[in-house]
Amino acid sequence: MKAFPRKEQRYWLSGLIDAIEYYGGLPALIAPRVHNAPKIPKYLSPSNDSAFGMFSKFYGIPVLPVNLKGSSLSLDIDAFKPLDWILRQLRDKVFYSLDELNDHISLLLTRYVKLPNSTCGDSRYNIFCIRDKPMLRPLPQQRFTIFDITPRVVGDNCFIMYSGSYYSVPYTYCKQKVILHVSKSEIIIYDINGVFLASHKRDGNTKYVIEPSHMPPRHMLFGYHVYDGSKYVEWAAHIGSNTRYVIECLLTTADYEQKAFRSCMAILQLSKKYGNNRLDSACKAAKFYGCISYSAIKRLILRGVELKSLPTKSSSYNKHDQLRLDIRD
Repeated sequence: MKAFPRKEQRYWLSGLIDAIEYYGGLPALIAPRVHNAPKIPKYLSPSNDSAFGMFSKFYGIPVLPVNLKGSSLSLDIDAFKPLDWILRQLRDKVFYSLDELNDHISLLLTRYVKLPNSTCGDSRYNIFCIRDKPMLRPLPQQRFTIFDITPRVVGDNCFIMYSGSYYSVPYTYCKQKVILHVSKSEIIIYDINGVFLASHKRDGNTKYVIEPSHMPPRHMLFGYHVYDGSKYVEWAAHIGSNTRYVIECLLTTADYEQKAFRSCMAILQLSKKYGNNRLDSACKAAKFYGCISYSAIKRLILRGVELKSLPTKSSSYNKHDQLRLDIRD
């Protein structure tokens, strides 16, 4: 028995794994009760391609969620007694973390299972050890790895985004749908047919996680409909020379030019809202103040700085130091 912050698939799976490890063996069937709901939640789906399906296959246990609303199935009232007893013990108590709450629940559960049963006089723990535990199958040597399954579409820069980071995918799958299996330490990428494509270690400090072999050779770029840096430069040149300079700077300063594609696209898209002239003037100002980035250029436009005459180079370092700092923030 354990408390979790939300009703999500990973927490359901974590609770089930903790339960079978607490019992010390594998049951013949797991049938989680889903009551007071018109449909079984998606995160409890027992389909083979879901995390619950893979959990079932890993442990060799059928997982059959039961929707009790409108069902004629009878409930074993005795199954609710531990929960009711523990909730009564927790009433009016204050806990400042889930770990503290779960530690207290663990102590109460250990105490409860040792209490004598009113029906037979023996404790539930002794009854379990005599009647139920011999029927359990042994646990596997390895623990099931909990992961989220989520679909994504590969961008034209050969990356997919998950939780604020970008992970490379083979360039032949650009603009195609893929399936991510995400654990705490790893992200595995499959195509829609379940074929393995790539795996990456998760690192919250790394914005772009790249496998160099996933990047497209230049002579094959257009055959796979992948944007090349020259396409952004060509687009920028139609807007103005200053915009072209900014895009070229972003592409050449990135260790992989694909990393700069999102920033280039965001800057060029500003022309649709503010016009080519304002964007090119903002790029000229960004070039002058030495802060070439999407956020700086957008701030220049929003503040109308690009509509004003730029100061001379000799006076800019004194009079406009604060402006330069504000743009970079």
